[in-house]
Amino acid sequence: MARRAREEGRRRSRAGRRQEHLVEPIHLEVLRNLMNPVSDVQRVLVVEDDRDTAESLRTWLGLCGYHVVVAHTSQQGIEEARKLEPHIVLCDIGLPDSDGYVVGSVLRQGGCNAGARLIAVTGHGEPRHRQRALAAGFDQHLVKPVDPKVLLLELQTRH
Repeated sequence: MARRAREEGRRRSRAGRRQEHLVEPIHLEVLRNLMNPVSDVQRVLVVEDDRDTAESLRTWLGLCGYHVVVAHTSQQGIEEARKLEPHIVLCDIGLPDSDGYVVGSVLRQGGCNAGARLIAVTGHGEPRHRQRALAAGFDQHLVKPVDPKVLLLELQTRH
């Protein structure tokens, strides 16, 4: 009888605890739906000078079913975009050789990437940065750190 009371007490204390999360947990079915790219294989170009961030995005998006190519400078990004003809470009604004606004402008003006979805993913979050990104040809402006669910939804949005 005492054993049963202890077990019942443990169950109540577990059920009574409130779990706190830094980010809202993703249910497995929602994650499966988010991880299915819009078509068979979407090509994504990541232009990011921080190598850890770039490799994390490459790995994570690869696991989500995307074909990912990484460039670490704006010049490399423009060259890779011409070769890859990506469906989506995730581009940092603060790049070492020139800023991401230049990448957006060049890709928008170039014929082979005119249909690509350009997303600025940057630490520059003021309204003037967003306006400048949109003026340079970006479709969206996301501020780091980006919630993974938000990024996946953006990748699946067609413009």
